[in-house]
Amino acid sequence: MPRRILIADDDVSVLKLCERCLAMNNYEVTSCASLAEAARKINTGDFQILLTDFSLGDGYGTELIALIKNKNPSAKTLLMTGDEILAGTRGPGPYYADAETLIKPFNMDRLLAELDGFDKA
Repeated sequence: MPRRILIADDDVSVLKLCERCLAMNNYEVTSCASLAEAARKINTGDFQILLTDFSLGDGYGTELIALIKNKNPSAKTLLMTGDEILAGTRGPGPYYADAETLIKPFNMDRLLAELDGFDKA
């Protein structure tokens, strides 16, 4: 059974690339280009994984992490960022602290390896 993943990124090229790669690797993908749209999807859907950009045009991916963790505490989260200071670090608050970080730009093999790590954790 494919795992359900929600992707949120306001960079449409990143969004589409991740969407294609994950769909080809047996993920059931829902993608959103804004925080507001992703929040609606979280509230109405059931996702096992959230892949979100840190900085969205209308907010921060950490808000989505908090939202999905409140709804589904076992959901896995992966935060994408172009900010090397954030990459590989843990941030404030209980929800961001649970998120793995992935520095942009990254290749799809790296993304798949991070997601594969969720299955082994």
